[in-house]
Amino acid sequence: MKHLLRRSVGNPTQVALLAIAVVMVMSHLGFLPGWSHPNDRCEQAAEAAESALPLPYMPNKSFDPVFLRVSGTRYAIPGNYFRYPPIGCDTEEGGFLLRVLLPTFEGWTRENREQMEGRDGGPQMTMNVLLNATRPGLEPDADLLHAFGVYAKGADPFGHYPVENGFFRTNSDRGSDIFFKREGSVVSLLIDCSPKQPPFRNPQCAQFSWYRDSTLKITYARIHLSKSEEIQRGAEAMLDAFVERAK
Repeated sequence: MKHLLRRSVGNPTQVALLAIAVVMVMSHLGFLPGWSHPNDRCEQAAEAAESALPLPYMPNKSFDPVFLRVSGTRYAIPGNYFRYPPIGCDTEEGGFLLRVLLPTFEGWTRENREQMEGRDGGPQMTMNVLLNATRPGLEPDADLLHAFGVYAKGADPFGHYPVENGFFRTNSDRGSDIFFKREGSVVSLLIDCSPKQPPFRNPQCAQFSWYRDSTLKITYARIHLSKSEEIQRGAEAMLDAFVERAK
């Protein structure tokens, strides 16, 4: 290599061509970060996911899109939205889990890291967004009815219940508060919230609905329950943007 450079030093054109050739070879071999082939990045993401521990929270700091499909819908999601390093390589996945900041619905950034990682001492402003493919042979509507039966222990979803803030309300045998909406013969939205009283120091709500033939579960602090419909619209708009970006 040094011999070639010495011979070419008097010819700028040859030096430039040689430099380009060296960069292309190094890029092909993976020596230059950010120049790797998409398949290489998929393999790296898969290796990272396999080695990732559930705790503590380890954000994916990359803004590069991760392409994957769930229930036949293709998504392009920036890496910094993922709760854990994604495996998706534009293949059909069973689902994905995202970490989102309220009220902006953005992923991890240097500017919001204190809030995302819970270091600012303020109220919990993060939420998890989990999208799962509907089980084979089971329509999303039936999936929500099944979930109602699980959380409300078989209560009749079409019975008479008190209404609170536009939701029907009941309780589970675990003491959780169950809020739900129904349309015709289906349950369209289901929220299971931990009781406000101790021993739950940071009560949570799990909000279930369906989105593009998939089951959508949004988990957030109970202090945001009054914004449940706003959260639902925001999560759906966020996912819509990822679908549009994938087209």
